[in-house]
Amino acid sequence: AAESVVSGECNCGAVKYSMRGKPLNVLICHCQDCREAHGSPMSTVFVAKADQITLDGPIGEYDRRGQNKRDESTPLASTTRHSLLTVCPCVGAQTFCTTCGTPMASNLYKAGLMAFFVPSIRSGDVGPPKSHIYCNEKAPEVQLTDELPKFSKGPGSDRWTGA
Repeated sequence: AAESVVSGECNCGAVKYSMRGKPLNVLICHCQDCREAHGSPMSTVFVAKADQITLDGPIGEYDRRGQNKRDESTPLASTTRHSLLTVCPCVGAQTFCTTCGTPMASNLYKAGLMAFFVPSIRSGDVGPPKSHIYCNEKAPEVQLTDELPKFSKGPGSDRWTGA
């Protein structure tokens, strides 16, 4: 059987990625960072290992605490087909297109795992979400009424007990 491939891009098409194989997880994230990045009460993301991903284009990186973690020896604008360990070396950084500003991915938990935003997918399928995460930060107007597991923080944290 042929290996599954999912591909996506930013709004302007300058940044493109592909993922070989299946994602590790598909999640609905309610964290404040995702909400602000997307102007939405939640984001649906798929999580993949760095060695599953090929990323091309003018990518930028923004540390969520407002500090750019990249030094001058690693230029962003010329990044092409780097491993995501090189592209996004710090936990908590967002990767985005430097041309149109579209948020593309976030680093999760440790170097080597990335969460790509599902709306950026142009071909392929990652399947349905498996749980809600960061429910402790959800927008007050959001009512979680589905049967998916709900976690206060990331996967594996205590189950959320809020209303």
